[in-house]
Amino acid sequence: TNGLFTLINGSVSTFGGTEAAGDFKSKAQGTINNVSFGNAKIRASYQDNCVNPKTDAWTYLTQAQPTLVFTGSQFSGVSVYTGSEDDQTNTCPVPAQDQTDAEAVMTSTTATGAD
Repeated sequence: TNGLFTLINGSVSTFGGTEAAGDFKSKAQGTINNVSFGNAKIRASYQDNCVNPKTDAWTYLTQAQPTLVFTGSQFSGVSVYTGSEDDQTNTCPVPAQDQTDAEAVMTSTTATGAD
């Protein structure tokens, strides 16, 4: 196998029925197809004092040949976040272009989920 996951025909919710966020982190590589969930959180990592991206879910999503792919899935929004720090242990800011790039490759559509 290639090590990539596939999530098909699912609905993600919290206990009580509200939509749960999908948090995609460093090793997240695969296809999410016809899955309904809340906010899609995409982690980005930075190195060299917050200047350069480091391999993480954001790079897998936005690279020329993406290995993290969302198709026919429904979500309430996309949020790129990081826990990376600069040399003074300040949290790196997420560049606006990184958020824009993630939103450009993720389109929420009506998903039937697991009904």
